[in-house]
Amino acid sequence: MNVTLIDNPAEPLRKLVSIKASQSVNTGHLKALCFNLLIGKNKAVMADLRKYPLYETTIRGFMLIDENMFRKKVYRGPLFELQKETGLTKVINFDDYKTLVSKGFFENAFFRSIAKLMIKSRYEIVHFDDNVLNKPDLFYRRNKSVLMLEFKDYLFPDKIIAGNEFSTFKNYIDERFIISDKEKPKGVTQLANNIDSLYKMNYDFDSVLNNMINKKMHVKIYPIICHTDFMFSMPGINEYLNIIFTKKLKEKKVETKHIRNITVISLEVLFDYAIRGKDFISLSKLIERYWDIINNRKIKNQKFGSVNNFLGTTVSFDELYETKFKQELLNENYLSKEDKLTQLSEMAGLTQEQLQEVL
Repeated sequence: MNVTLIDNPAEPLRKLVSIKASQSVNTGHLKALCFNLLIGKNKAVMADLRKYPLYETTIRGFMLIDENMFRKKVYRGPLFELQKETGLTKVINFDDYKTLVSKGFFENAFFRSIAKLMIKSRYEIVHFDDNVLNKPDLFYRRNKSVLMLEFKDYLFPDKIIAGNEFSTFKNYIDERFIISDKEKPKGVTQLANNIDSLYKMNYDFDSVLNNMINKKMHVKIYPIICHTDFMFSMPGINEYLNIIFTKKLKEKKVETKHIRNITVISLEVLFDYAIRGKDFISLSKLIERYWDIINNRKIKNQKFGSVNNFLGTTVSFDELYETKFKQELLNENYLSKEDKLTQLSEMAGLTQEQLQEVL
């Protein structure tokens, strides 16, 4: 199965992406996503394009009407359809269903499996969430470097993306990464609480760390929010969360000299980094590089202010990873899509027979 980009500057629809399947491939799953199914029926609306983002042609195969809608249908669609098609809507509401999937699969199976790939030494201290207050979803320490990760599996609503109300957008970010509408700590508040708890030597699973804190030794702390929706990689979100994070630490009177900025990283980036054989210490160094680049860009923007220079200061870690860091890793260790799929299926505990099974 080949994916082709057709770029014809003379055509009104200049760029078209098509999927051409060989005769041996069962294309039933692609046909089920085709807008052709609606032709001659009721008047189509935008919601129909989200459900049917492909258009089947005789020559070019399956053309993507909208690449973003196609991605969402492929990656988000099964989550919604599983509940709807199996009748789960009758026994559980979507929010509770989503929480079960997020905790049971994305966090416990996938996120933790990725983390385990990044553990390379018996001298590392690793602790996963055990539902004890003020402990992160993942704690990692080697020597004097500590990484704290909070995992957040949220879907960014289309209505907020399409809307033009800044307050609605801000409230959505606040309620998922700062504090919920029920006053429950989220994201940056959790990490601030976790760090406060660390300095109070409440981490009984790491007595060596408690001893270092007691002796006033300098421990570098890297707070990280790991997310699952690329919309949270938008410019400015990480910077905004850092402003709030700093305020939270000051409220707790925590010494911030050895606490690094919060870094927002997607699960996809973490997965790509892990399967290239990288560990948490190399991730901490990459985070240092990222913030050095951002700080240097801010200095440049102060001297030579321009729109492009300003935008460069708000680039997310994910974007810099995809445009710069990943290329460096590609030169070290090339991974094909097949390699990624193999490791992903192994993490999920899926066999080749299960992957080929017709549902």
